[in-house]
Amino acid sequence: PETEKKVLTNSEVGIFLNAAKENNHRFYPVWLLALFSGCRSGELYALKWTDVDFDSRIISVNKSWNSKNGFTSTKNQKTRTVPISEGLLQYLRGLKLERGGEEYVLPRLSEWERGCAAKVTKAFCKSIGVTDIRFHDLRATFITNLLSRGESLARVMAIVGHSDMET
Repeated sequence: PETEKKVLTNSEVGIFLNAAKENNHRFYPVWLLALFSGCRSGELYALKWTDVDFDSRIISVNKSWNSKNGFTSTKNQKTRTVPISEGLLQYLRGLKLERGGEEYVLPRLSEWERGCAAKVTKAFCKSIGVTDIRFHDLRATFITNLLSRGESLARVMAIVGHSDMET
């Protein structure tokens, strides 16, 4: 059976990210990137600095990672580009300085590596009193926000890697 899809409202996104930042939550960089890129968890885990083009303001999503198979191609075996907003651009520049010579954009978190990002996300949401979502629902939140801002369905599909209109 299909699981219930939930999204955060714009005000909940603000509460969520502000609380994560104030609490210096270890998942803050991961959640922020998920909410501003719409990438899947495994795509974010596999993201390297070489995939981020600061000049063209795009992220090249070309691989994924999961605990069962390690690094693989994306879910639909296609590379896509995700535009980088001004806010995300500034955050990524600061993160690159903070992470130094690290190859990967985001920190290697044990819970994330074990596939527990959904549990961590849900528990944090409950602790701050916002809709208790799973990690993947951050992607749904991104998609919903793009559509509500008037982005065309074709553009949203290209950004998030959907090839089926039903999805």
